[in-house]
Parts: sequence; structure tokens; C-alpha cells
Amino acid sequence: MKSLNWKIVGVLFVFCWYFFGGIAHFTETEFFIGILWESFPLKREVVLISGAIEIAMALAIWVPSWRPVMGYIIFAFTLAVSPVNIYHWLHPEMMPDTDPRFFAVRLIVQVLFLALIWWCTRPDTPAPKNP
Repeated sequence: MKSLNWKIVGVLFVFCWYFFGGIAHFTETEFFIGILWESFPLKREVVLISGAIEIAMALAIWVPSWRPVMGYIIFAFTLAVSPVNIYHWLHPEMMPDTDPRFFAVRLIVQVLFLALIWWCTRPDTPAPKNP
């Protein structure tokens, strides 16, 4: 019996996070517009374009030969959207119906998610051969 490949489980998690999150940018556009700060430019366009990027990244991560490069891209994209999460943590009044502790937990989860992206997209290194 073959053992479970945990890296593929990690890839599946990253896929689901970005695939369904990307779809949500199109089905819940107003929500995503609403979480951006007032002076953020081109809100609707950014929400829709980032949703399309998320879907494309989610699909591309399944191509094994692309996975290492996609890991870098998804990692960088996740860092690039972090200012929105940091802004919410610093300004919880933006989302008054949300417990402010959620924003701190979300930042911790984001760090763990970055670690998962990095780990599951790195190629397996072959085990050293015994002499």
C-alpha cells in the first residue's frame, strides 16, 4: 500500500484556497471591494484581476513541471496581498461585525500558509544513497 503524499495534500489545500477564493472575487465582488481601504485605486478592477490570477495560479500549480516556479509566484502573490490583512489588523473598525482577534489569527495563519506554499511546491530531494 502506497503512503499518502503529504506534499500533494498541501498542493490540494493551496489549490482550493486560491481556486475557490478566486471564484469568490467574481461571485462576491462587492465584499472584496468593501475590504479595501477608501483611497485604494481601481478597486473593482483589482478585485476582478486578482480573482482571475488566483484561479490561474490554482490551476497552474497542478502542472508538476511548473510547480516549483508557481510556488515562487504564489508565495510572492500571497505576500503582495498581505497589506490588506495587516491593514485590517491595524484598523478593525473597517469590518465592525468581525471580532478583532480574527485579524491577528489571520496573520498567523497567513505565515503558516506561506510556509505550506513553500514546502509543498519544492521538489523532493532524493534520499542519499548508502555507500
